[in-house]
Amino acid sequence: YVHGGDGTDNLFLLDGVPIYQMSHLLGLFSSFNTDVIGSMDFYKSGFPARYGSKLSSVVDVTTRDGNFEELHGTFSIGLIDGRFQLEGPLWKGKTSFNFGLRRTWTETISVPVIAYINKMEGDMNDPYGGYKSRVNLRYAFTDLNAKITHKFSNTNILSANFYTGRDVFRFHDDYERNYTDGTYSRDITDMNLSWGNVLGSLVWNYEFSDSMSMRNMAYYSGSLSGMNFSDHSVDIPGSDVKAGVYMNSDVHNIGLKSDFYHVPDPRHKLRYGGTLQYHMYSPNTTAKTDVVEDNVSMSYVAYADSLRYDTFEGSLYAEDEIAVTDAFSVNAGLRYSVYATQGKAWHSVEPRLAMKYSFNDHITAKASYTEMSQPSHLISSLYLDLPTNAWLPSTAKVRPARSREVAGGIYTELAHNMHLNVEGWYKHMYHLLEYAGAYNIFPPLTNWESNFRSGQGRSWGAEIDFGFDNGRTEANVYYTLSWNQRKFDDFYRGWYRDRNDNRHKLTVMAKH
Repeated sequence: YVHGGDGTDNLFLLDGVPIYQMSHLLGLFSSFNTDVIGSMDFYKSGFPARYGSKLSSVVDVTTRDGNFEELHGTFSIGLIDGRFQLEGPLWKGKTSFNFGLRRTWTETISVPVIAYINKMEGDMNDPYGGYKSRVNLRYAFTDLNAKITHKFSNTNILSANFYTGRDVFRFHDDYERNYTDGTYSRDITDMNLSWGNVLGSLVWNYEFSDSMSMRNMAYYSGSLSGMNFSDHSVDIPGSDVKAGVYMNSDVHNIGLKSDFYHVPDPRHKLRYGGTLQYHMYSPNTTAKTDVVEDNVSMSYVAYADSLRYDTFEGSLYAEDEIAVTDAFSVNAGLRYSVYATQGKAWHSVEPRLAMKYSFNDHITAKASYTEMSQPSHLISSLYLDLPTNAWLPSTAKVRPARSREVAGGIYTELAHNMHLNVEGWYKHMYHLLEYAGAYNIFPPLTNWESNFRSGQGRSWGAEIDFGFDNGRTEANVYYTLSWNQRKFDDFYRGWYRDRNDNRHKLTVMAKH
């Protein structure tokens, strides 16, 4: 929860492509496989103008090109998962590949153990007859990364990137009973959850000269999640009843992106470009009961919600990193975006300014002002990250969220390989959404805008980082003092503490 955010306002990019599900096992494992990662940039304030569409932070992850000269790889097994990575040349010196696979292996133990327990229990008897119960439980996650890079020359490079990640949870409980009077009953409970991402991109990097380069990209990004829950009861003679809730929430994005990097002179580094994106949102939820009685089949649908939104988003940006003096530098930028949906166009102009001043080789001061907008919203009736949540866009009635943030800090290098950094911020957020309908695990989709209220948020505080690093031993102490408040007039007339108001947070880390 970065600077008062709620976790849905963080932008995650994998090779420049937005990714929605960034963790496995409810946040315990990251979706990013470190075996194939080349670099990562993290911003919690002072966002450059080239980033947009989220309010609170940016995590920009880039995977490595494969080795162009020799074949090698790694293999490892941990307590939860196993990993395999292989890279090398397809055409020596010209074309390379990098492949990484990660998957949980615990079900290779849990599945036979559960099967053995079910077998050991066998059939049971009591005065009313015989019964048996069978339970199956399974969880697994998988990540697959693949990258192919071809060098037409050192200044003309084409790469293709692919990633898919998936979590699967299944629970099955089958209970059978045979009564002494010859009747029979069976109750089957099923729960299936799945969620994950599919990404693909084609990237062309071209250098016109030592001072001018271009990066063009076409990509697809998909977020796919679903949950099915059913209870099936059979009584013989009698009835056969199956009641269930079935939910899917898919988001599909197709985008074109072009970036230019220009160095007209040593004191100016220009970046500019634009993005065009098509988004398709298609969540649906159905609750129904199927009944078979006296050989007559009937179905009852309690509710069937489905939505379809097709939206377009375009943005242009320009930023200039200026070395005013040897000690003072400025990154000034401007981003413009337009979001078209349901015949309505939402416009956003977002100024960005970040300044850095070095007093000497050991003390640096930074300050920034940024404005950000976010046209997508994760609607949920619970404060849990579950596949029942659905991403939906801003509409003609729901405005994009917006934030304004001021941040600054002092960064020092101390004696004896120590450092001390102190940062502070103040952020104001507008057009945030909170659920206001009746309690329900599944967010209502039909007329969903009327079940959510719009309000404001604000956050301020300070972060302290004190550490030691001599190359072999590293130790850090992090402390955060923060305030996080919300103001929704439909709930309360004044400001109140948000659920993510973590006033004091202390983290201690040591590594040798």
